[in-house]
Amino acid sequence: MHGKRQISDFIQKQNASFGLLKTADTIRRIKAELTRAFSSGFGQLSSVQTVITLILIYHTTSIGEILNFSPPEIASFRVALVGSFLLVIFIAILSVLLFLDDAKGAMLAALAFAAINTLLTVVTLYSFQSWQGFGFVVASGAALLIAVFRVKLRLTRLDFQAGFSSK
Repeated sequence: MHGKRQISDFIQKQNASFGLLKTADTIRRIKAELTRAFSSGFGQLSSVQTVITLILIYHTTSIGEILNFSPPEIASFRVALVGSFLLVIFIAILSVLLFLDDAKGAMLAALAFAAINTLLTVVTLYSFQSWQGFGFVVASGAALLIAVFRVKLRLTRLDFQAGFSSK
């Protein structure tokens, strides 16, 4: 719920910012405000998600016993928790890419996730059970890195894009 408020606040700030006169100083202020909004929102999201993930990892053995998991299944569950952590952050950054009008970047990151996850899942299915789930973690991490790179690239080019969008 808190993440939705952060995204809503960001949208309101973005709409207000782009309604201003697009001078170099205004664009620098907009860029600074967007960067602060991203940092604040993702700082809060990642800290909450980290705490929840760590609590679940700590209690994985107890949860596994309740659900009658075998030791390898408990290990796979821990791996899936790490992958889920990365995926939550990745999905949040995908929404930022869409807010920044970078559908191409969002699609690139999503396709990278799908391709890497599929390839590594197929490979690990035919290996030891202890490797299962690592494809998901690697795919989530790689897609997250691509998405973060695209957000940074989009913010770097904000002054250039805003200068031409007013014409």
